[in-house]
Amino acid sequence: MNTEEKYAVLSKLAHTRGEAAEKLLKSEHDRIRGIFQSETKYFELEEALELLKAFVFQFPEEAAESLTTFIDRMSDIEVTANEGRMPLHFDLDNPNLDNVTLQVRATHVLGRLKYLNSEAVCQKLVTLLNVESKRLLAAIGSELEQIAALDLDAVFMEGVEVAPQLVLIDLYEKMTDEQLVKHSEIIQSCLDKFLASTLNATRGGADTITLTSASIPALGTVGELRARSINLAERQYPLEETLAWKTRLLNTLQQATQLYTQRRPEDDVIQMVANNTVQVLSFMRQLLDYEPLAIVQKIEHDAFWIFYHAISPDVEAAALEIEKAISLNKEYQYYRDLVGYEGIFGSWGQHKKERYTRDLSGKEREARVQALAETVNADNFEDWSNRILSYMDADGSDLATYQLLYDFVAKVAQQLPVAMLEFLDKHHQKLAPIQIAIMRGLWASQAQSGLKKIMQDWANKGLNLYSCTKVFLSIDEPDLDLLREIWTATIKTKDIQSLTVMISVVSHLTDQGNHELVESYFSETLALLSDLNESNWPRNIWVSRDIRKLVPHMKDTDIDALLANQLLANKVDSYSEETLAPIAKRFPEKVLQYFSNRIEKAKEIGDRKEYEALPFRLYKLGEALAPHHAALIAAARSWYEKTRRGSFVFNEAHFLSNIYPSFKGEFEKELFALVRGGKRDDIEFVICVLRAYEGQAFLHPIAQEIVAQLPSDDELIVEVEIALSANGVVMGEYGMSNAYQSKAEGLKLWLESDNANILRFATNLIAQLEQRAKSEKQRADEEMAIRKAQYGELE
Repeated sequence: MNTEEKYAVLSKLAHTRGEAAEKLLKSEHDRIRGIFQSETKYFELEEALELLKAFVFQFPEEAAESLTTFIDRMSDIEVTANEGRMPLHFDLDNPNLDNVTLQVRATHVLGRLKYLNSEAVCQKLVTLLNVESKRLLAAIGSELEQIAALDLDAVFMEGVEVAPQLVLIDLYEKMTDEQLVKHSEIIQSCLDKFLASTLNATRGGADTITLTSASIPALGTVGELRARSINLAERQYPLEETLAWKTRLLNTLQQATQLYTQRRPEDDVIQMVANNTVQVLSFMRQLLDYEPLAIVQKIEHDAFWIFYHAISPDVEAAALEIEKAISLNKEYQYYRDLVGYEGIFGSWGQHKKERYTRDLSGKEREARVQALAETVNADNFEDWSNRILSYMDADGSDLATYQLLYDFVAKVAQQLPVAMLEFLDKHHQKLAPIQIAIMRGLWASQAQSGLKKIMQDWANKGLNLYSCTKVFLSIDEPDLDLLREIWTATIKTKDIQSLTVMISVVSHLTDQGNHELVESYFSETLALLSDLNESNWPRNIWVSRDIRKLVPHMKDTDIDALLANQLLANKVDSYSEETLAPIAKRFPEKVLQYFSNRIEKAKEIGDRKEYEALPFRLYKLGEALAPHHAALIAAARSWYEKTRRGSFVFNEAHFLSNIYPSFKGEFEKELFALVRGGKRDDIEFVICVLRAYEGQAFLHPIAQEIVAQLPSDDELIVEVEIALSANGVVMGEYGMSNAYQSKAEGLKLWLESDNANILRFATNLIAQLEQRAKSEKQRADEEMAIRKAQYGELE
């Protein structure tokens, strides 16, 4: 018997009652344990794991011991491959047939015992968290998260409830602070699941999967799990000082305040969640006394929405304590206006009465910020400069974080240029997130000359080149001599980020009439980026669309430099298309040659996952190339001559189908001309193009033309049959059968032809398609019968 047949037998025995079945399974377990202890060949070990999976639940104690011993042993021995034998499972992302792969499989089998031997399973998985292998660690994390998830059936099962989860949190509580930090990603994910308000279950029938959800019950064990989870999250909170860490744990605590929303839970459940929520709000209130303003804003946002949807008077009162404390924090009032977008403006109680649906509008807030900027003067500038420096601790990875602060500091720079210039010069590193806004304001002030000197000094020292370059996107009357100094510095330092922005600046300034910049900077900048193997600059330029205005001013050499650079890109994405599309309108032959070069490079590399020659989908480029049908077909014809037929269908021909989703107009005429020319190579090429269109009905006219020209026994006739029989995505058990039957019906129109070849071809293909439809229906009927036997009918 092969492995699949052995698995089926063991699976059947595992669900068979009686001493004989148990004895057979015990014997098989002992055999597998022996393999675990002594075998070194990959296939035997993999098969043993696969077979144990079929009945592991029959021997939870012995199997857990066997698996934990096996996982440990795999760290100490060298596994050898079986010559001539294929693995049972092969993962393209992780093709290695090694010890780690076997440990991963064993970990997943061990996880099946989470309800039957929770202590052993959890203990082993937590112990394994110190492994070095990322693949194994990912598998361990996955199993721990599955254990942490509350299952609807298990929670209501007497003797189970949340027993595995309690074992797991007990192990987490015993960890040192260092361990809690080291394994925080997995632990915090588990805490999210411990604190979930919804229970889920999945049940399958013969043709249906039913997803069921319900509220958590107010069982004593559930309440204990939630309380301990909150305590553990609060213990973790001060272990790291980063905003990301603290925000992540506040999000975890937020889970404890959520109530099941599909229908009203029982009163005791509402009370349990209310108690949890009050505990969380109390913790948040303590944080307000010492946490940075970014965390205060996060707490304000979360606490407001808890208040807005308060599930008890106690929750509402606890939330209002937070509102009161925040209102007394004068510094936060400034911060709320200037930084971030989660702050709550106005009275919480009033918002709740008026069914709050929006924050302070953008225009109102902008007016407040402008008014605030006007209050800054020489007397209070030091206070404001310190305040601005403190704001730099916020997480500015989201552009919206400092959106209004940009406008504020730009205005202050115009009002107090001397003070702001000194402030920028002294604290330029700390002010990196808002450097450009300050520089923009100073450029428009009386301190422009002073700013230029600072920028020259930075360029000489290779400092702040990104800001010095990017500011040219937002200033009037740019100093092109200064730009050259900065550009020279970026070339010297090979600062990729600044060089990338320089492309945007050249595009932007060219649109303003500075056409000479293309010749001065563009090609050399691109050449250096190519030397540095950097081709991602289109991602920075696509928003402004300036490249479309730059192309008319580019020489052939500039276009060649650009295409040579983009040849480095591993794939042609939508950003690259924004750059290539305007070039394709002006130089279609250059873009087609670019793709020819990509095809050749892909062959050299040999790994399509590493380097994709042609985009699988097109966004803008197809529209730009479509008018050049003759050049496209000529290019595709040359690709065909250098490519294997099967590869051509799925790559180059698919590329054509993206440009021309249907056959019409000049494209169709060009293909007809190739067929009517009668050259066999041309006909083969056209058939390969047809195969990229999934057998759609609009292929019939040109397919008839091909069939009419070929002898009935020509091998290419089979290729035409394949092209017309192909299907795209089908749905349902009978989708394939219905698709074949529909194709057969469509071909019956061919029977009206006077051409003998066409009649013979249509008659044969219709018969084939009808037979396939019949076979597919029979297969679907059999599969349905098997599934009904396995899963039963859904009531």
